[in-house]
Amino acid sequence: MADTPGAAGRPPAPLDAEEQLIALWLQARHTAAAMEAALDARLQRELGVPLARYALLCTLDDPDCALNQQVIAALLGMNKSSVSRHVDAAAQAGLVAAAVSAESRRDKTVRLTESGRSLLERGRAIVAGYAPQLPQQQLDQAIATLAHFTPPAAA
Repeated sequence: MADTPGAAGRPPAPLDAEEQLIALWLQARHTAAAMEAALDARLQRELGVPLARYALLCTLDDPDCALNQQVIAALLGMNKSSVSRHVDAAAQAGLVAAAVSAESRRDKTVRLTESGRSLLERGRAIVAGYAPQLPQQQLDQAIATLAHFTPPAAA
């Protein structure tokens, strides 16, 4: 990419639109990977749950809603078998309640339990304290920029 220093210490050449999108994509991947590795380690150390399971709990954070595993898989960008393993482990730990889905006996409808909600709240402090606080405007802008590239989830 053109974002390398020029010869004899000249400033780097500006990025064209295509290179900017590639740079944004790479930065988003690097940022997500670094955040996930750090948060996974802290959540496992402090709460005893991996990040993927914590993400499952975050997805279920609506007390009036139960989701089936197919929807959870789509929302988390995971395959259904991975979601199933996390649901089973979370149910065994008492963090979620899973019942056979009304639509399909092969699927489960999953709801957060009070124990899961408590763990979710404790995890929020860990996630919120992960990085230095950004000014709200920068945070809103980053979220909006990334959301622009994310298709809406199918419900």
